[in-house]
Amino acid sequence: MLKSGKKVSVIVPVYNGEATLQRCLDSLLAQTWADIELVVVNNASSDSTAAICAACPDPRLVYLEEPRRGVSRARNTGLAAAGGDYIMFVDADDFVEPDMLETMLAVEGYDVVYCGLTTQNPDGSNPQAMRMPEGPHSRDDILGLLLQAEALSIMFGPYCKLYPKSVVGSVRFDEDIHVGEDLKFHFDVLQHVNKAFFIEKQFYHYILYPQSDGHAKDSLKKTDMIPVWEYIMGSTPQELLPLAIPTYIELLLNTMRYLLRSEQGKSHFAELRMKLRPLAGEILHGPYSWGRKRAALLYLICPFELLRLFRRRKS
Repeated sequence: MLKSGKKVSVIVPVYNGEATLQRCLDSLLAQTWADIELVVVNNASSDSTAAICAACPDPRLVYLEEPRRGVSRARNTGLAAAGGDYIMFVDADDFVEPDMLETMLAVEGYDVVYCGLTTQNPDGSNPQAMRMPEGPHSRDDILGLLLQAEALSIMFGPYCKLYPKSVVGSVRFDEDIHVGEDLKFHFDVLQHVNKAFFIEKQFYHYILYPQSDGHAKDSLKKTDMIPVWEYIMGSTPQELLPLAIPTYIELLLNTMRYLLRSEQGKSHFAELRMKLRPLAGEILHGPYSWGRKRAALLYLICPFELLRLFRRRKS
């Protein structure tokens, strides 16, 4: 017999999701926890997304449409419509195990419950488990893991987390940024969290698409992550700040390397060079590999055009 009394609003933003949406919906409507509402926000899809939702006979599906304004706006629209006691986000190209909600809801007395996930290619190949040791954690524990980018996908994205609606409160996704908006949202919610619980099992299947903003190596949108990380560092307790600096340095170096692929990245590269300069001593004298130290020195002293030419020849 299924339990009741804790309604979960699962928010699914979707844009042209006809290839994967049905699998996602089926996995959610098959949950062993029956008391759910499935809030699907169609972000102006031009394919059969609307028809797939219209054909669903389950009254628990709440269908919303809006103009094409991005995933953050779609998630915010879902949050405004959510009527459940708990909030969960699932992307339309992902799917979940049938006992995910029931297992996570069984953990009581915590401000947020996490589960593990499996990343995989669209064809199901190369599955990679991402999980944290099971058990309770304080907010400082969670912030420490986030600042060190531990279990990256679990900590950064809005998925794999069951939030009481009261904890989310008025926190919303920043609609003005395109990469890192999910990290910023989670960080802001954590300001209202005192204790969390990790479930080790990988209930969530996260599908990797190389062409997406979060994974595209040539995307200049990657520079959006820099101000997000600076926002996080500016709001982090002083005693935890040393944990964030190595992650920030890695982010700067990786983003600068990506910018070398495009002539359009020149102005962005110059901006990041100015951010990297005060950290030169930290890099040269810190526990960084010789490759990282060399890259930092080259990025600081060599002209963009020369670095770009060197990278083109190397590749």
